[in-house]
Amino acid sequence: MKIENLQNGRIALVENADTASEMRFGDFDASDVYIIERHRFGGSRDQYVKTVEFILKQDNELVLLEAKSKTSREYFAETCDKMFDSLNKYFSFAAGRNSDEKYREFAIDMSAVSFHFYLVVKRLDMAFAKQANDTFARAIKERFSLSFINIWQLSIPKNVTVMSYESAKKANIAI
Repeated sequence: MKIENLQNGRIALVENADTASEMRFGDFDASDVYIIERHRFGGSRDQYVKTVEFILKQDNELVLLEAKSKTSREYFAETCDKMFDSLNKYFSFAAGRNSDEKYREFAIDMSAVSFHFYLVVKRLDMAFAKQANDTFARAIKERFSLSFINIWQLSIPKNVTVMSYESAKKANIAI
């Protein structure tokens, strides 16, 4: 993930820079973006932790975004793992189990937080989009039920979206 500095403390995040699969996300306030893959636990543990591209703070909502150049059924399980690991890593910082200066700036009220999970696909077959969204939402619900309800006492994420890169631009997530 490459960071581009824009004006007035705003940034854009570039995935697959300088390739045909390049996608640019932003224009975000730098203090609202947590590039979780850059924050390490330390030691060998990081090699087992998969993370999304970034987490975006919007009011009291955490937006987790994963980007892919194309999608298939296999990617849903991998993306669910990345979302799950990213949130657990984020929660470990929230619980003070791992120190991270950026997290302290990024912290939000966890008692009222909501989540939105995005899978942005550069080349998404629109005929497959609805089925992809339903499949991804079902996979997220199954994967997160135990942790969200029993451990973290949070509700299961209802905002799960698979969208094309062009749709992400219209939703002001991509530029």
